[in-house]
Amino acid sequence: MSDQVVASTHHGRLAAVDTPRHLSAAASRLITVEVTLDDRRDWSGQLAELPDVCAVERDEDRWRLRTAAPASVISAVLDWSRARGLTINAINTVAPSLEEVFIHLTTGPDIEARVD
Repeated sequence: MSDQVVASTHHGRLAAVDTPRHLSAAASRLITVEVTLDDRRDWSGQLAELPDVCAVERDEDRWRLRTAAPASVISAVLDWSRARGLTINAINTVAPSLEEVFIHLTTGPDIEARVD
């Protein structure tokens, strides 16, 4: 991401002004841990119960776990899969896109506090 400064507005008022990198860091709960397993059963319910997981999305054999604590989630996923005899084919962390950061900054219950 560039070090240029960007501004985000909400109803004509500034919601944030910073570099894309800093804006992404501020939206840390949007970090995704992507896990691909060798087993296609629906593990969504169990994965959602792991510590520090905020949300779970499934796409065939890949699960996307939203979190503010990716290291904790990765550790929990490793323990969870080991206990079930599952093989992890891939595990990655994905930072939020600038679009996701914009949506985070311009929606939600605390938007008024951010733009005042």
